[in-house]
Amino acid sequence: MPTQQITIFTAGPSCIQCRLTEKLLSSLGFAYELRPADALSDELRAQAMALGAVIQAPLVLVRDASGELAQAWGGYRPDLIDVLAGERMLAA
Repeated sequence: MPTQQITIFTAGPSCIQCRLTEKLLSSLGFAYELRPADALSDELRAQAMALGAVIQAPLVLVRDASGELAQAWGGYRPDLIDVLAGERMLAA
């Protein structure tokens, strides 16, 4: 099964959308790495924007099994998290 690497760039514990994103990913069994928003490099920001992501907290980056950035989005997006869960089920 392909392994996805998920990184969440968060604005901290006061960010409601960040906490909701973390909670939903956790409830679906996804592992992820939390990073502070100010750790986002210009290169990653450009890659995320090239994938259509709006740069806002949380910024979620999903890498495929090869390490390539496959998906990126900003804000609380339960619809896109559901897509990730569906893709994981299909790959199982």
